[in-house]
Amino acid sequence: MTEKKLRELIKSQIGETMNEGRPFFQDTPNEFAYLDFKKWAYKNRGKIKKKLEDALGSREDGTKMYIALADIWRWDWADKKAKEWSLLHSTDVARKDFGRALAVMMKSDNLIIKKKGNSLLVLESRVNEIKDMPKATKIWDELVETFEDNRNDSIEYLNKDKSYRGIAIQAIFRAMNF
Repeated sequence: MTEKKLRELIKSQIGETMNEGRPFFQDTPNEFAYLDFKKWAYKNRGKIKKKLEDALGSREDGTKMYIALADIWRWDWADKKAKEWSLLHSTDVARKDFGRALAVMMKSDNLIIKKKGNSLLVLESRVNEIKDMPKATKIWDELVETFEDNRNDSIEYLNKDKSYRGIAIQAIFRAMNF
């Protein structure tokens, strides 16, 4: 048998049943796809953070945030930039698990989710937000001055770290506008 006939025979016997190049369901983000997602997410981190903040709401376990993160992967990034990575399971439990795995990866890269601390639910604070809260900043500074004499080490420590200071000012701002 010649090589040409052999190829034709293989193609006629096996060719129709082969399904190469079809995307398969993902349980966790692929590390190579995550590298492309990370570049895209860094450019769009403001929009992503806003969606995650809206999804997080008052719920403390983060389920809705993880589902929103999986939806961001699928609808905002994969469907537009990398269709081969867009096939995710449709159940809420599977989307939550995928989103949590993605959150762990983002935390390790300090991308939107803070690397510092134990929680996956603490998003990076924006420095510009604090500039827009002069009354809350003034109240925080007055609190620091008031408790400085009482040797309260915790408030002094919180004031030194910019991220804790920002969180405290944002909490005061929210309380003022409640």
